[in-house]
Amino acid sequence: MAEMNGRDRGQLLLVAGVLLAVLFVALALLINAAIYTDNVATRGDDPAGEALTYQAGVTDAVGDLIDAENAAADEGDGFGTVNGSVTSGVSEIDAAVARNNLGRAAATETTVSRATEGRLIRERNVDGFESWETNASAVRGFVIDLDTDNMTADSSFVIDLDGTELEVNKTGGNVVVEGGVDDATCETNADGTVRFDVTGERIDGDVCRFGWPTLDGDSNVTFENGTHAGGSYELTVASGEDPTGPQTTPAVYSVDLALRMDTPELRYETTVTVAPGEHDG
Repeated sequence: MAEMNGRDRGQLLLVAGVLLAVLFVALALLINAAIYTDNVATRGDDPAGEALTYQAGVTDAVGDLIDAENAAADEGDGFGTVNGSVTSGVSEIDAAVARNNLGRAAATETTVSRATEGRLIRERNVDGFESWETNASAVRGFVIDLDTDNMTADSSFVIDLDGTELEVNKTGGNVVVEGGVDDATCETNADGTVRFDVTGERIDGDVCRFGWPTLDGDSNVTFENGTHAGGSYELTVASGEDPTGPQTTPAVYSVDLALRMDTPELRYETTVTVAPGEHDG
């Protein structure tokens, strides 16, 4: 048998990674379909509750799908490739949910009416972050895992959300976050890895209500003085532009879903936007 060289092994690992991502998405769809079926079964004869359970189950499944397909995308992929994978996945969710309703005289339909282009920006296990700027009309899933051993004492890095600044530094043995719309100050022990959930307004699991700004199509998001901290982070922005510096891949920021359920007692139609990890304010 011929020996594999380093390039062959790399290609094999890449293919294996993509296959695993597809398997995880399929597993998530099956699990969510099963949960949906179980929830509907417990609703009894409540048509409105049944429709809301259908909506919640589908939006959860599509949110998981979006994140999985975004994470599996390569830098060389275009938005159309990622969006096509998401749209195909939604069709599979639609088919699974429809099958689960056949025996209950209920018909459902789930379709994508619109998708918003985005970029997934991330760095993994680095000693110092990149500094960058990008246009972004919205931000979701912005989570930073700070390696406190790689933070420069008394020197802040800055997250600028279109003029609303958050300064993050290590001082006096604590990780301190200052700023935001409400000019808040939050802190936690600088011990090991500290998670700062920016869009969730939490630090190390505790609430940190600094006040999330309103962004629009002309807004910019900036990461300044990144070398003062290290660790990992990721965020998804609604944008068609690539910032210079960090790893960036095309992504689906959100999708608008057209939902319909018909039962002997009810006709339910609505449109919902799915943007997992978006600020809830």
